[in-house]
Amino acid sequence: RVAPRAPHLGNQSNSLAASLSTEYIPPRKRSSSGPPPPRPVRPIAPPATGRAASTGQRRPVRQPTGGHQRSGKTTNRKRLLPKMNRLDPLADPPALTESDLETGLLDLAMRGFIPQTADLTPAMERGMPCLMQQPAAFYDQGMKQLPRLDEAEHLTQVKLDLRAHILRTLAPPEEIPAQSDSFKAHPRLPPLPGRPPNAMPASAMPALPSGPGAGSVAEAYGTFCTELLEAVDVADLEVPALPPPPTQAEIEAAAVTRISASWRGCCQRRRYAEHLRKHNAAVRIQSGWHTCCIRSATRKELLRKEEEERKVQTMMMYQLGQDWFQAKALRRVEVHVCSLSIAEHRRRHMDSYQVLQASQIARIFRLADSKRDIIFVAPKHIHEDVLDYYSKIMQFRGIQNPPGRFQVVVPENMDMKDKFSLTQALLCSPKALKRIGRLVRNRMAMLIPEVVTHLEAKLSNTLRLPLIGPSARNMSLLSSKSNGKKLAQMAQLPIGPWAVDIYDEDEFYNSLAGLVVKHPEVRTWLFKIDDERSSRGTAYIDLLKMQQVSHSAHASAPALLGGGGHEDLTEPAVIGADAGEVRAMLQHYVPRRVTLCNRQVYGDFASWLAEACRIGCVIQAVPEHLISQTSVHF
Repeated sequence: RVAPRAPHLGNQSNSLAASLSTEYIPPRKRSSSGPPPPRPVRPIAPPATGRAASTGQRRPVRQPTGGHQRSGKTTNRKRLLPKMNRLDPLADPPALTESDLETGLLDLAMRGFIPQTADLTPAMERGMPCLMQQPAAFYDQGMKQLPRLDEAEHLTQVKLDLRAHILRTLAPPEEIPAQSDSFKAHPRLPPLPGRPPNAMPASAMPALPSGPGAGSVAEAYGTFCTELLEAVDVADLEVPALPPPPTQAEIEAAAVTRISASWRGCCQRRRYAEHLRKHNAAVRIQSGWHTCCIRSATRKELLRKEEEERKVQTMMMYQLGQDWFQAKALRRVEVHVCSLSIAEHRRRHMDSYQVLQASQIARIFRLADSKRDIIFVAPKHIHEDVLDYYSKIMQFRGIQNPPGRFQVVVPENMDMKDKFSLTQALLCSPKALKRIGRLVRNRMAMLIPEVVTHLEAKLSNTLRLPLIGPSARNMSLLSSKSNGKKLAQMAQLPIGPWAVDIYDEDEFYNSLAGLVVKHPEVRTWLFKIDDERSSRGTAYIDLLKMQQVSHSAHASAPALLGGGGHEDLTEPAVIGADAGEVRAMLQHYVPRRVTLCNRQVYGDFASWLAEACRIGCVIQAVPEHLISQTSVHF
């Protein structure tokens, strides 16, 4: 269908449209005035079939099921010409980099890195030339579809066309007339200039001058490529001879070679596996030795630093002792760190651990001395009403200006870990340390902890404040209950029957049996774990609940004590002749009749005894008619 011509074109002739086709639609031109030209009528699409015809809609284009559409750049940003070369064309050209050379000479010349007048001929002469000049033969464009035969040995690759209308009988070339029907049906190319006509095959295009000539079969028969297989004489073809079959000796030699190669491969694989095993073992040994060396060096370094801190603490304590009579007359600052620095496995099972640390706020009443200022390190923020309450109490007791004489410092990293020790939190809180340093700057100050450990010694060294208390080394040696008993004995204080340094279950029952036999008048015996506090690791047994043990102990006592004479009660337990029977009964009845003071930590006596054997425990007698207890604070 011919589209209507636009009215504004007039009767102008369009030779291009006539030469192309009658369907050509000339482009429209916009006019400054007048109505726009009408749009050409589009041809009506053929009626839809199938599902599109039933719905009246076109089938939507399916979205690709896989892949991701990405918009990537085809080029990257390139280096700009330096400003000096942009301003001055006669300036020295800039140095070229590898990335610049990869863009090509044309790109460098367009961007100005290569001057416009530069000769690029030397660059073109190296390597593969861009253009090659050599003589070539050209055929007419109308003959480019005709077949061409280059080599006679390629005849076996030509497929045979068995169509009936082209089959014909082959004959020698001299018997074929000049104007045969075959020649008319299959035209051939004329020979190239400078080549005799007889050298060209009858129906094949001659080869290019650079290629080899046609074979004897192609020269003898004038035929098309689809009929060349019929022109080939099978007898003239040279078929390669098959190799002779291998002999028995060759078969045996090949089998021997195969077996030996397999065995050598198996041996080599075994040697490689053994070598790999030894290599891995050596790597593990070297890694373990390296770790051991690093651990040993780290331990030595920590011991060295701890020794240096101990020396610094000792020096500060010595200076404080030398100047104490002069310093106690001056106004001083006391930093109270009420930290329960006990083992982590002990803190894990303690209830209200942070409350126990904050319960020592009563230390602020040391403001009763007018020459003291208090810095109280608390595990959590104390409410203002509580602080006002304590201030009013101190004002009622005649203390002057209590709010200005004590400060409460809370470490900012106290919530870093659950049940965190106050000293550890203070060491991990630089802001709190800095505030304490500003409060004690250029003033007489000292550190007063609750329990002295290596953490308190490190805090004293960090704040450069003398620590009021024993050294961490002496505290670790004398803080256990066993060493406390020994210290009381060395001080010649009155003590009751006891047994200390018990680290085994058999030793526990032997010591208890000896004490029961030696002291039958004692009714209750107390068991304590060395490092526990607040009755957490305490258990006791009442012998009146075990009548058999009590009768056996009273029966064994006269024989053991030599007729009823009393010996020194300060001596440890002595095993008598009948102590074995008492021990057997104790081992049977104690796990059932013992009373544990804290069953939340130790559910049964077996768990308590296991912890006591790991840490150590003591056994001591409980006197009758107890009036009060005496305690000594170091």
